[in-house]
Amino acid sequence: MLKRGIAAACLLFCLVCIWLMANGNFEKSPEQNEGESSLEETIKQIFTGHGSIVKVQKVDWGVEELPQRLWERVEHWQEYYADSPRAIMGYVELFDEPEGQAAEDFLWEYATVQHESAQETFLVVGTEIYQINTLRSNELWQSCMRTLFTSVPQWQISGDGADQYIHDLDFETYEEYRDPPYGKLELWYQGIAVSFYENSRLLACRRDRGDSSQREKPDSGRECLWFRQEWEDQELEWQFCTAESLTNRSYEELFQRLQTLYPGMWNCVFYTREAGEYDAWPLIDLMTEDAEYVYYYRRGQWYRVSIRPTEDVGGRQGLFGSKGYGIRHDLGYSNQESYSFMVTEQGEITETDQIQHRYYMEQGLGPGLRLCFDCQKTEEYQGEIFAGYTYEVAISRPGEEVPFQVLEVNSAERGPFSFEDFNADGWLDLSVLYYYGANGGMAAHYVWSPSKEEFLRMPEEFDYFGSYGVDEEKRQLHMHYHGSALAGTEELYQWSGETDCELIRRFSHNDLNDYQEMHIEISCYEDGQEKILSDYCYPMDEYLERDAIWGIYTLDFVWERGVELPGQEGTCILRYAQEKTLSEDKDAGEYLDYLFLFREDTYLICALEHQEAPAAYSGLAWDEERDQLTVSYAGGENQCYQWDGETFIISQDAGI
Repeated sequence: MLKRGIAAACLLFCLVCIWLMANGNFEKSPEQNEGESSLEETIKQIFTGHGSIVKVQKVDWGVEELPQRLWERVEHWQEYYADSPRAIMGYVELFDEPEGQAAEDFLWEYATVQHESAQETFLVVGTEIYQINTLRSNELWQSCMRTLFTSVPQWQISGDGADQYIHDLDFETYEEYRDPPYGKLELWYQGIAVSFYENSRLLACRRDRGDSSQREKPDSGRECLWFRQEWEDQELEWQFCTAESLTNRSYEELFQRLQTLYPGMWNCVFYTREAGEYDAWPLIDLMTEDAEYVYYYRRGQWYRVSIRPTEDVGGRQGLFGSKGYGIRHDLGYSNQESYSFMVTEQGEITETDQIQHRYYMEQGLGPGLRLCFDCQKTEEYQGEIFAGYTYEVAISRPGEEVPFQVLEVNSAERGPFSFEDFNADGWLDLSVLYYYGANGGMAAHYVWSPSKEEFLRMPEEFDYFGSYGVDEEKRQLHMHYHGSALAGTEELYQWSGETDCELIRRFSHNDLNDYQEMHIEISCYEDGQEKILSDYCYPMDEYLERDAIWGIYTLDFVWERGVELPGQEGTCILRYAQEKTLSEDKDAGEYLDYLFLFREDTYLICALEHQEAPAAYSGLAWDEERDQLTVSYAGGENQCYQWDGETFIISQDAGI
């Protein structure tokens, strides 16, 4: 037994030596002096005293190399632990700057890379960097670092203060969403974390060091921390600095101050810790044409973060990818927007006060027409499922104090007001969502009448449909309501005036007998007269396999004929349609032919869909003897569709 114990101890010693060599210096370090420094000795004593295996040494490179070296270590560990299920993570923490002249051995920052039960840490002390390789659990590493921070008097870190610099790297959560696990680096500063992943890297990190009492005042915008991040195909420059106090100001005062500081501001959002607050310690995220700014409050001080690309990206789209979201999340702010302001590139203005339920919008509706909408909540009521609100919407022209029209509208809680060309006449209309749910909700529509110069309420039957689409070219309105995943109603309307529209198609599909059957009703309307195309109950399995049924509703049949065909009882109905699929060139496009064959009871026997056609059709002829349909096209070409006893196929008849 004694021999086995000695052998096991030797094996463990060899493994530790191999690990320390694998995770040693980036470069060969200079020979150590005979007497180790007191700091190195302190580090060793603390880690060994807690039961951790440790190796401590100074490196021979400067602090300006830390970002690059840290990335090299992350990449090295990724390769070294390629088969491990545990993620590799790293971060840089920057400490509070001391008041007055900093001591030569003040702890400015530290960086660490961690993986499962191994850690590599770098302490930046004065102008020197100490490398610490440790082997044990991450919880033990945290305990050792906490003791270390409070054991060096000149670092001026108390027990409570040390806790803010010791972060629990959540390996379990990180690994859950990363497969395979990739390296991650976080830069921590004043309680905020900026994350870097495999497609991004920290390029530089700098903070002025020296006599803080001789520096410019915080309100001057003096930078405290500066670094660059490579993000996707852009290089972003970040600056953290202290900012003027914004506490105990109303959002109106805050907004006016920000407009003075940033005349080109086009987006501004206030986020709060509690839904009922917006004037006590908000987090503010705002955009200008060339940068994003975030203001936040931490431990009695306001800070400002600026994020800007190092090169002109030529527009707002894709500028930052909402980098401020990570800051908001890490500081514990909710997703509730308490106040927001936005100006679009077209000059449209939206101002939203979510707490007071007040909205202000300046919106262009069409050529030469711009209107102001001041929406104020007048009543709140509790519905069966959710709260509802009544708004008074005062509509005026810019510069006019007296509105020319006042609407009273009911609205749901989220995103109630929107502008769109509902009647496809070239002028934007007002839509107000007043119910939302799984079926898409209900919305009231107010169309702008150029002749009357006011908004007109559309009939309530248009409210019921959960979602809709507008074909501006054809001036058609597609509306659909789904009561379930399978059941619902589709309707197609044709606009002919400001508010005049005519129903031209309807499709109802409703399940029966506990989802055993699907009742299909499809009708088209001409001059107000209904024509039934389908009224049949299909077995559910057959309905789910027959996509062609939807074609009965979506296509315009331009020809039909009663025909008698071999293999079919009685007279059948053959219908033809053609569809033009536009390409990017509006004058070009593909033509597709469609044939549908029905029984007299409207059961769909077969369908030939998406058949390429050479051009637009010019004529159709049915040959009773041959059971063949000949389609003539513009340009003189013909194509024949032949009945083969079960379906229609393209005829190979050379006499076409």
